[in-house]
Amino acid sequence: MPVLEAVFGVIYSIGTFFVIYALLALSLNLELGYGGISNFGKVAFYAIGAFAVGAIANRIAFMMLGKIFDITQTYNPNIADPFKLAEVNSIITYVNLNRPDIALTSYFISLIAGVLLAGLFGYLASYPALKLRIDYLGITLLVFGEIIRTIGNSYEALVAGPHSMAVVRPFAWITSLGYPAYVADMTFFAFSLLMLIIVYVLLERMLNSPFGRDLKAMRDDELAAMSLGKDLAKLKAYSMIIGSMIAGLAGGIYVAYTGAISASEYIPFITFIVWTIVLLGGAGNNNGALLGALIWIGLDRILRIIKDAFPALPFSVDLLRYLLTGVFIVLIITYRPAGILPEKEIKTVAWRRLEKEIKAGGGEE
Repeated sequence: MPVLEAVFGVIYSIGTFFVIYALLALSLNLELGYGGISNFGKVAFYAIGAFAVGAIANRIAFMMLGKIFDITQTYNPNIADPFKLAEVNSIITYVNLNRPDIALTSYFISLIAGVLLAGLFGYLASYPALKLRIDYLGITLLVFGEIIRTIGNSYEALVAGPHSMAVVRPFAWITSLGYPAYVADMTFFAFSLLMLIIVYVLLERMLNSPFGRDLKAMRDDELAAMSLGKDLAKLKAYSMIIGSMIAGLAGGIYVAYTGAISASEYIPFITFIVWTIVLLGGAGNNNGALLGALIWIGLDRILRIIKDAFPALPFSVDLLRYLLTGVFIVLIITYRPAGILPEKEIKTVAWRRLEKEIKAGGGEE
Protein backbone atom coordinates (compact mmCIF):
# COMPACT_ATOMS: atom_id res chain seq x y z
CA MET A 1 0.00 0.00 0.00
CA PRO A 2 2.77 2.55 0.75
CA VAL A 3 4.14 1.95 -2.76
CA LEU A 4 0.70 2.51 -4.26
CA GLU A 5 0.28 5.72 -2.28
CA ALA A 6 3.68 6.93 -3.45
CA VAL A 7 2.87 6.19 -7.10
CA PHE A 8 -0.49 7.96 -6.92
CA GLY A 9 1.15 10.83 -5.06
CA VAL A 10 3.63 11.36 -7.91
CA ILE A 11 0.86 11.13 -10.53
CA TYR A 12 -1.27 13.60 -8.58
CA SER A 13 1.53 16.11 -8.07
CA ILE A 14 3.06 16.02 -11.56
CA GLY A 15 -0.26 15.49 -13.34
CA THR A 16 -2.09 18.37 -11.67
CA PHE A 17 0.78 20.79 -12.27
CA PHE A 18 0.85 19.66 -15.90
CA VAL A 19 -2.87 20.41 -16.21
CA ILE A 20 -2.43 23.88 -14.68
CA TYR A 21 0.45 24.90 -16.93
CA ALA A 22 -1.12 23.24 -19.97
CA LEU A 23 -4.23 25.37 -19.46
CA LEU A 24 -2.10 28.51 -19.11
CA ALA A 25 -0.12 27.56 -22.23
CA LEU A 26 -3.29 26.93 -24.25
CA SER A 27 -4.66 30.30 -23.18
CA LEU A 28 -1.48 32.15 -24.19
CA ASN A 29 -1.24 30.15 -27.41
CA LEU A 30 -4.71 31.37 -28.37
CA GLU A 31 -3.72 34.99 -27.79
CA LEU A 32 -0.10 34.92 -28.99
CA GLY A 33 0.17 31.97 -31.35
CA TYR A 34 -3.09 32.61 -33.17
CA GLY A 35 -3.97 36.25 -32.48
CA GLY A 36 -0.51 37.80 -32.22
CA ILE A 37 -1.35 39.49 -28.89
CA SER A 38 1.74 39.78 -26.66
CA ASN A 39 0.15 39.09 -23.29
CA PHE A 40 2.89 39.61 -20.69
CA GLY A 41 0.24 39.85 -17.98
CA LYS A 42 -0.97 36.25 -18.12
CA VAL A 43 -0.38 35.84 -14.39
CA ALA A 44 -3.00 38.54 -13.71
CA PHE A 45 -5.87 36.43 -15.05
CA TYR A 46 -4.44 33.34 -13.36
CA ALA A 47 -4.45 35.28 -10.08
CA ILE A 48 -8.00 36.57 -10.63
CA GLY A 49 -9.28 33.00 -10.89
CA ALA A 50 -7.34 32.03 -7.77
CA PHE A 51 -8.46 35.08 -5.77
CA ALA A 52 -12.08 34.48 -6.77
CA VAL A 53 -12.05 30.90 -5.53
CA GLY A 54 -10.22 31.85 -2.34
CA ALA A 55 -12.47 34.81 -1.56
CA ILE A 56 -15.87 33.63 -2.81
CA ALA A 57 -15.76 29.93 -1.85
CA ASN A 58 -14.79 30.65 1.75
CA ARG A 59 -17.48 33.29 2.13
CA ILE A 60 -20.14 31.00 0.65
CA ALA A 61 -19.04 28.22 3.01
CA PHE A 62 -19.33 30.53 6.02
CA MET A 63 -22.73 31.75 4.84
CA MET A 64 -24.00 28.15 4.51
CA LEU A 65 -22.75 27.48 8.04
CA GLY A 66 -24.56 30.58 9.32
CA LYS A 67 -21.30 32.29 10.26
CA ILE A 68 -19.79 35.68 9.40
CA PHE A 69 -16.54 35.62 7.44
CA ASP A 70 -14.03 38.04 8.95
CA ILE A 71 -10.23 37.84 8.87
CA THR A 72 -9.30 41.48 9.50
CA GLN A 73 -8.40 43.51 12.56
CA THR A 74 -11.22 45.43 14.23
CA TYR A 75 -9.55 48.83 13.90
CA ASN A 76 -7.86 48.25 10.54
CA PRO A 77 -9.97 46.40 7.95
CA ASN A 78 -7.02 46.23 5.54
CA ILE A 79 -4.84 44.10 7.83
CA ALA A 80 -5.47 40.43 8.60
CA ASP A 81 -5.87 39.40 12.23
CA PRO A 82 -3.78 36.22 12.85
CA PHE A 83 -6.25 34.89 15.43
CA LYS A 84 -9.27 35.37 13.14
CA LEU A 85 -7.30 33.89 10.24
CA ALA A 86 -6.46 30.82 12.32
CA GLU A 87 -10.16 30.40 13.16
CA VAL A 88 -11.11 30.71 9.47
CA ASN A 89 -8.50 28.11 8.53
CA SER A 90 -9.87 25.75 11.16
CA ILE A 91 -13.47 26.13 9.96
CA ILE A 92 -12.51 25.67 6.29
CA THR A 93 -10.58 22.52 7.20
CA TYR A 94 -13.70 21.23 8.95
CA VAL A 95 -15.79 21.99 5.83
CA ASN A 96 -13.28 20.26 3.56
CA LEU A 97 -13.30 17.06 5.59
CA ASN A 98 -16.88 16.85 6.88
CA ARG A 99 -19.28 18.88 4.72
CA PRO A 100 -19.26 17.68 1.08
CA ASP A 101 -22.45 19.63 0.37
CA ILE A 102 -20.83 22.93 1.33
CA ALA A 103 -17.42 22.10 -0.17
CA LEU A 104 -18.81 21.13 -3.59
CA THR A 105 -21.36 23.94 -3.78
CA SER A 106 -19.02 26.72 -2.69
CA TYR A 107 -16.09 25.55 -4.81
CA PHE A 108 -17.93 25.14 -8.09
CA ILE A 109 -19.87 28.40 -7.72
CA SER A 110 -16.64 30.25 -7.00
CA LEU A 111 -14.81 28.49 -9.85
CA ILE A 112 -17.48 29.61 -12.32
CA ALA A 113 -17.33 33.12 -10.86
CA GLY A 114 -13.54 33.15 -11.19
CA VAL A 115 -13.68 32.09 -14.83
CA LEU A 116 -16.27 34.77 -15.61
CA LEU A 117 -14.36 37.48 -13.71
CA ALA A 118 -11.15 36.62 -15.53
CA GLY A 119 -13.05 36.82 -18.83
CA LEU A 120 -14.44 40.23 -17.87
CA PHE A 121 -10.97 41.57 -17.12
CA GLY A 122 -9.77 40.01 -20.36
CA TYR A 123 -12.44 41.97 -22.21
CA LEU A 124 -11.28 45.18 -20.53
CA ALA A 125 -7.67 44.34 -21.42
CA SER A 126 -8.62 43.98 -25.09
CA TYR A 127 -9.09 47.76 -25.36
CA PRO A 128 -5.38 48.59 -24.93
CA ALA A 129 -4.69 45.84 -27.49
CA LEU A 130 -6.53 47.94 -30.08
CA LYS A 131 -4.61 51.14 -29.42
CA LEU A 132 -1.07 50.13 -28.45
CA ARG A 133 1.84 48.71 -30.38
CA ILE A 134 2.93 45.17 -29.48
CA ASP A 135 5.83 46.28 -27.26
CA TYR A 136 3.76 48.87 -25.35
CA LEU A 137 0.90 46.39 -25.00
CA GLY A 138 3.25 43.84 -23.45
CA ILE A 139 4.49 46.39 -20.91
CA THR A 140 0.92 47.50 -20.11
CA LEU A 141 -0.28 43.96 -19.44
CA LEU A 142 2.85 43.22 -17.39
CA VAL A 143 2.05 46.21 -15.19
CA PHE A 144 -1.57 45.07 -14.95
CA GLY A 145 -0.39 41.75 -13.55
CA GLU A 146 1.63 43.53 -10.88
CA ILE A 147 -1.36 45.74 -10.01
CA ILE A 148 -3.54 42.67 -9.40
CA ARG A 149 -0.86 41.10 -7.18
CA THR A 150 -0.35 44.34 -5.27
CA ILE A 151 -4.08 44.68 -4.62
CA GLY A 152 -4.24 41.11 -3.36
CA ASN A 153 -1.20 41.69 -1.15
CA SER A 154 -2.26 45.05 0.26
CA TYR A 155 -6.01 44.53 0.73
CA GLU A 156 -5.80 41.62 3.17
CA ALA A 157 -9.56 41.45 3.67
CA LEU A 158 -9.77 39.78 0.25
CA VAL A 159 -7.61 36.66 0.63
CA ALA A 160 -5.44 37.53 3.66
CA GLY A 161 -2.75 39.15 1.52
CA PRO A 162 0.67 37.47 1.76
CA HIS A 163 -0.51 35.26 4.63
CA SER A 164 -1.61 31.73 3.87
CA MET A 165 -5.39 31.27 4.06
CA ALA A 166 -7.02 27.86 3.74
CA VAL A 167 -9.45 27.48 0.83
CA VAL A 168 -12.26 25.08 0.06
CA ARG A 169 -11.16 21.81 -1.54
CA PRO A 170 -13.98 20.05 -3.40
CA PHE A 171 -13.03 16.39 -2.84
CA ALA A 172 -11.05 16.30 0.43
CA TRP A 173 -14.16 14.97 2.24
CA ILE A 174 -13.72 11.60 0.49
CA THR A 175 -11.15 10.70 3.16
CA SER A 176 -13.84 11.02 5.85
CA LEU A 177 -15.69 8.12 4.18
CA GLY A 178 -12.81 5.81 5.03
CA TYR A 179 -10.95 5.98 1.73
CA PRO A 180 -7.20 6.70 1.60
CA ALA A 181 -6.08 10.26 0.91
CA TYR A 182 -4.86 9.32 -2.56
CA VAL A 183 -8.44 8.54 -3.62
CA ALA A 184 -9.44 12.14 -2.92
CA ASP A 185 -6.29 13.38 -4.66
CA MET A 186 -6.85 11.27 -7.77
CA THR A 187 -10.50 12.34 -7.91
CA PHE A 188 -9.39 15.96 -8.04
CA PHE A 189 -6.76 15.11 -10.65
CA ALA A 190 -9.41 13.37 -12.78
CA PHE A 191 -11.60 16.48 -12.55
CA SER A 192 -8.67 18.73 -13.51
CA LEU A 193 -7.74 16.50 -16.43
CA LEU A 194 -11.36 16.50 -17.61
CA MET A 195 -11.30 20.32 -17.61
CA LEU A 196 -8.12 20.28 -19.72
CA ILE A 197 -9.59 17.82 -22.21
CA ILE A 198 -12.77 19.89 -22.58
CA VAL A 199 -10.78 23.11 -23.09
CA TYR A 200 -8.46 21.43 -25.62
CA VAL A 201 -11.32 19.93 -27.66
CA LEU A 202 -13.27 23.21 -27.70
CA LEU A 203 -10.17 25.19 -28.73
CA GLU A 204 -9.35 22.73 -31.50
CA ARG A 205 -12.85 22.97 -32.92
CA MET A 206 -12.91 26.74 -32.59
CA LEU A 207 -9.47 27.39 -34.05
CA ASN A 208 -9.89 24.93 -36.92
CA SER A 209 -12.69 27.11 -38.22
CA PRO A 210 -12.99 30.44 -40.03
CA PHE A 211 -12.49 32.12 -36.65
CA GLY A 212 -9.03 30.57 -36.35
CA ARG A 213 -8.15 31.71 -39.87
CA ASP A 214 -9.31 35.23 -39.04
CA LEU A 215 -7.09 35.28 -35.94
CA LYS A 216 -4.06 34.23 -37.98
CA ALA A 217 -4.87 36.82 -40.62
CA MET A 218 -4.95 39.48 -37.90
CA ARG A 219 -1.67 38.19 -36.47
CA ASP A 220 0.15 38.19 -39.81
CA ASP A 221 -1.07 41.54 -41.16
CA GLU A 222 -3.66 43.66 -39.39
CA LEU A 223 -3.98 46.10 -42.28
CA ALA A 224 -4.64 43.33 -44.78
CA ALA A 225 -7.16 41.72 -42.41
CA MET A 226 -9.00 45.03 -42.05
CA SER A 227 -9.06 45.50 -45.82
CA LEU A 228 -10.78 42.11 -46.08
CA GLY A 229 -13.51 43.28 -43.70
CA LYS A 230 -12.29 41.54 -40.54
CA ASP A 231 -13.40 43.20 -37.29
CA LEU A 232 -10.14 43.38 -35.36
CA ALA A 233 -11.83 44.74 -32.24
CA LYS A 234 -14.06 41.68 -31.97
CA LEU A 235 -11.26 39.26 -32.80
CA LYS A 236 -8.97 40.71 -30.12
CA ALA A 237 -11.79 40.88 -27.60
CA TYR A 238 -12.84 37.27 -28.20
CA SER A 239 -9.28 35.94 -28.00
CA MET A 240 -8.54 37.91 -24.80
CA ILE A 241 -11.83 36.91 -23.18
CA ILE A 242 -11.47 33.20 -23.95
CA GLY A 243 -7.76 33.13 -23.11
CA SER A 244 -8.36 34.93 -19.81
CA MET A 245 -11.20 32.58 -18.87
CA ILE A 246 -8.93 29.57 -19.41
CA ALA A 247 -6.23 31.21 -17.26
CA GLY A 248 -8.84 31.90 -14.56
CA LEU A 249 -9.82 28.22 -14.64
CA ALA A 250 -6.17 27.28 -14.12
CA GLY A 251 -5.98 29.62 -11.12
CA GLY A 252 -9.10 28.10 -9.58
CA ILE A 253 -7.67 24.60 -9.98
CA TYR A 254 -4.32 25.65 -8.51
CA VAL A 255 -5.67 26.99 -5.20
CA ALA A 256 -7.83 23.89 -4.71
CA TYR A 257 -4.75 21.75 -5.37
CA THR A 258 -2.62 23.57 -2.79
CA GLY A 259 -5.49 24.00 -0.33
CA ALA A 260 -4.37 27.53 0.51
CA ILE A 261 -3.90 30.93 -1.10
CA SER A 262 -1.25 33.61 -0.70
CA ALA A 263 -1.38 36.69 -2.91
CA SER A 264 2.42 36.99 -2.98
CA GLU A 265 2.73 33.83 -5.11
CA TYR A 266 1.45 35.39 -8.33
CA ILE A 267 4.65 36.93 -9.64
CA PRO A 268 5.60 37.85 -13.25
CA PHE A 269 7.91 34.83 -13.43
CA ILE A 270 4.82 32.65 -13.92
CA THR A 271 4.05 34.57 -17.11
CA PHE A 272 7.58 33.99 -18.41
CA ILE A 273 7.31 30.28 -17.66
CA VAL A 274 4.15 30.13 -19.77
CA TRP A 275 5.87 32.06 -22.57
CA THR A 276 8.75 29.58 -22.46
CA ILE A 277 6.33 26.65 -22.66
CA VAL A 278 4.50 28.09 -25.68
CA LEU A 279 7.68 29.04 -27.55
CA LEU A 280 9.28 25.69 -26.75
CA GLY A 281 6.31 23.61 -27.87
CA GLY A 282 5.44 25.77 -30.87
CA ALA A 283 3.28 28.88 -31.03
CA GLY A 284 0.14 28.44 -33.10
CA ASN A 285 -0.11 24.73 -32.27
CA ASN A 286 -2.17 23.50 -29.33
CA ASN A 287 -0.35 20.16 -29.33
CA GLY A 288 2.88 22.12 -29.03
CA ALA A 289 1.50 23.93 -25.97
CA LEU A 290 0.77 20.58 -24.31
CA LEU A 291 4.19 19.19 -25.22
CA GLY A 292 5.93 22.31 -23.93
CA ALA A 293 4.05 22.05 -20.63
CA LEU A 294 5.03 18.40 -20.29
CA ILE A 295 8.72 19.16 -20.93
CA TRP A 296 8.73 22.10 -18.52
CA ILE A 297 7.05 20.14 -15.72
CA GLY A 298 9.53 17.30 -16.24
CA LEU A 299 12.45 19.71 -16.01
CA ASP A 300 10.97 21.37 -12.93
CA ARG A 301 10.57 18.02 -11.17
CA ILE A 302 14.16 17.06 -12.01
CA LEU A 303 15.38 20.30 -10.44
CA ARG A 304 13.28 19.62 -7.33
CA ILE A 305 14.80 16.13 -7.04
CA ILE A 306 18.30 17.62 -7.35
CA LYS A 307 17.44 20.18 -4.67
CA ASP A 308 16.26 17.48 -2.25
CA ALA A 309 19.09 15.06 -3.06
CA PHE A 310 21.89 17.61 -2.81
CA PRO A 311 20.94 20.19 -0.16
CA ALA A 312 24.57 21.33 0.22
CA LEU A 313 24.99 22.58 -3.35
CA PRO A 314 26.94 25.88 -3.50
CA PHE A 315 24.18 27.54 -5.53
CA SER A 316 20.41 27.91 -5.29
CA VAL A 317 18.49 25.40 -7.40
CA ASP A 318 15.46 27.72 -7.27
CA LEU A 319 17.47 30.49 -8.92
CA LEU A 320 18.56 27.96 -11.55
CA ARG A 321 14.93 27.83 -12.73
CA TYR A 322 15.06 31.56 -13.49
CA LEU A 323 18.34 31.14 -15.36
CA LEU A 324 17.09 28.18 -17.40
CA THR A 325 13.92 30.05 -18.34
CA GLY A 326 15.96 32.87 -19.86
CA VAL A 327 18.36 30.46 -21.57
CA PHE A 328 15.46 28.47 -23.03
CA ILE A 329 13.83 31.57 -24.48
CA VAL A 330 17.09 32.76 -26.10
CA LEU A 331 17.92 29.33 -27.54
CA ILE A 332 14.41 28.76 -28.88
CA ILE A 333 14.19 32.16 -30.56
CA THR A 334 17.69 31.72 -32.04
CA TYR A 335 17.70 28.10 -33.20
CA ARG A 336 14.09 26.90 -33.24
CA PRO A 337 11.76 29.90 -33.58
CA ALA A 338 8.89 27.67 -34.73
CA GLY A 339 9.19 25.44 -31.65
CA ILE A 340 9.30 21.65 -31.44
CA LEU A 341 5.90 21.29 -33.13
CA PRO A 342 5.59 24.08 -35.71
CA GLU A 343 2.32 25.75 -36.54
CA LYS A 344 0.02 23.53 -38.56
CA GLU A 345 -2.29 24.42 -41.40
CA ILE A 346 -5.87 25.19 -40.43
CA LYS A 347 -8.34 22.86 -42.10
CA THR A 348 -11.97 23.80 -41.61
CA VAL A 349 -14.88 21.39 -41.99
CA ALA A 350 -15.54 22.76 -45.48
CA TRP A 351 -11.88 22.27 -46.44
CA ARG A 352 -11.90 18.64 -45.25
CA ARG A 353 -15.11 18.00 -47.14
CA LEU A 354 -13.53 19.41 -50.31
CA GLU A 355 -10.45 17.22 -49.82
CA LYS A 356 -12.64 14.13 -49.49
CA GLU A 357 -14.56 15.02 -52.64
CA ILE A 358 -11.34 15.54 -54.60
CA LYS A 359 -9.92 12.23 -53.38
CA ALA A 360 -13.19 10.45 -54.13
CA GLY A 361 -13.25 11.96 -57.61
CA GLY A 362 -9.64 10.93 -58.23
CA GLY A 363 -10.37 7.41 -57.09
CA GLU A 364 -13.27 7.07 -59.53
CA GLU A 365 -11.07 8.11 -62.43
